[in-house]
Amino acid sequence: MENKALTAALARAGFDDRYYALCERYPAGSKRCGVSATKDDVAAALRTAGARYTYDPRDRSFRIDPRHVNGLAWHGLFVKQQGGALDLILHGEAPDAPSYTAGGSFALLAEQVARARGGAAGCSARYPRPCYNNDPELLRAIACDFVRLYRECLEAIAASEGSFALVEPDCLPAFCAAPFSWAALR
Repeated sequence: MENKALTAALARAGFDDRYYALCERYPAGSKRCGVSATKDDVAAALRTAGARYTYDPRDRSFRIDPRHVNGLAWHGLFVKQQGGALDLILHGEAPDAPSYTAGGSFALLAEQVARARGGAAGCSARYPRPCYNNDPELLRAIACDFVRLYRECLEAIAASEGSFALVEPDCLPAFCAAPFSWAALR
């Protein structure tokens, strides 16, 4: 489900254009090195980018730079797919309600932002993702660009005047207008 406050914050930062430009800089190509990057290769690329990270072997993802911004605990996810494509993800969750999340893949967020700005997706690919084509130098460059764009997203969220509330106020019936606490339900 789209979080309108997040979409608005990312729109003000021009997130869609920046993400589509990143995908265009690193398109899927025909070059294949034969051996995909290892977990250690990705870790080295993220260190080069100056990111703090933890590795999750369950889904082979790297969680980067966790931070609390506007009431949510945010982190980026860097997920290497077979063939050299990368999924870049922005994820936020409420500390007192981990089932409430905001964010999504950069590809989906860029599409939502483009739609909110009244335009079409600025990339010809149906689900645009940067691709390192099994090239370690491209992997390092993409990691640096991803970390930079992720941090810019957090800055946009921090500067946002929108609410990242668990429910939008106009969705509440009148009898639910009282302040809500997840802790009260425990």
